[in-house]
Amino acid sequence: MLDIDRAKGFAIALVVWGHLASATLGSSPLWFLISISTIYSFHMPLFMYFSGFVFFYVNGPDRFLNAPLRQALSRSNRLLVPFLVFGFLVVLGKYAASNLGGVVDPVGSLSEGLSKVVRNTQDNPSASIWYLLVLFIYTIITPVVWKIGKRRISVILLIGFVGWLSQLPEEFYLNRIASYYIFFGVGALCAVNAKIILPIFSRLNLIFMAIFIFIVIHYFDKPLGLLLCGLASIPAIHGLFRQRLWQGDSIFLTLGRYSMAIYLLNTIFLGVAKLAALRLTADYHLPFTVYIVTLFTIGLCGPIAVRRALGYFPHLRPVTRYLD
Repeated sequence: MLDIDRAKGFAIALVVWGHLASATLGSSPLWFLISISTIYSFHMPLFMYFSGFVFFYVNGPDRFLNAPLRQALSRSNRLLVPFLVFGFLVVLGKYAASNLGGVVDPVGSLSEGLSKVVRNTQDNPSASIWYLLVLFIYTIITPVVWKIGKRRISVILLIGFVGWLSQLPEEFYLNRIASYYIFFGVGALCAVNAKIILPIFSRLNLIFMAIFIFIVIHYFDKPLGLLLCGLASIPAIHGLFRQRLWQGDSIFLTLGRYSMAIYLLNTIFLGVAKLAALRLTADYHLPFTVYIVTLFTIGLCGPIAVRRALGYFPHLRPVTRYLD
């Protein structure tokens, strides 16, 4: 599944670029603001699609139903533990750095910060890792839906469509749980019918890419933008990375294989880099492009360097496996 790994590498690069919005030092040029809005119109739906695809491709629902308790504990360990631990670390870091200035969504106390993480308030200090909690819930409820719906993808898609229309509040991540399930369901659909659908993605990629670009240009900032751009990105991006031109690629492949480490650690690296920039460039105006490209590189490469360095200490495997 090298196409999935490379596409995930591309998607995680978009995630890091999107997180740069909270790491700027002042006003940003229009091109940067447009790029952020464009990326946010499809990058997380794309991630949810790949998650649904992989979950069904490896027969996740049946594996869960064959040993529900063991699988539930395994999914909890894989997704809930890093969500809670890294949420706490982010809160702790923002609390410690609150007096340094330049901290986005600062916290006044540890209890306040943790409460915001759990309730998902507007100033949630660790909102960037919501994907882990939502994915955990999907991988728990989907096997049940799969069984009750008599293994029909249409049932999952219907629930996803209803979830999208439901417009639930953001509190306790309810809105994200409801609105992203449609993309997870499309991933399930493509995995179950991979032999039919994926060749179409490959052969008609130029057409899908043209449709995707058209939809993004016209709908990225519209109310239905997330749904339309997210769905359009699926055949375009997945099909793109199924092309032969990527056979010798190692950059996106590496990013994809380190996507969890990048996802969990990039905001920490970006936050530290921003604080350092505030101190080092207090009396010097750093060109925006230089600053933003430097931060982007740090956000991508820093987590990979940390994960590789930790790999030299086998006794840390119980900890480092959460970064895989």
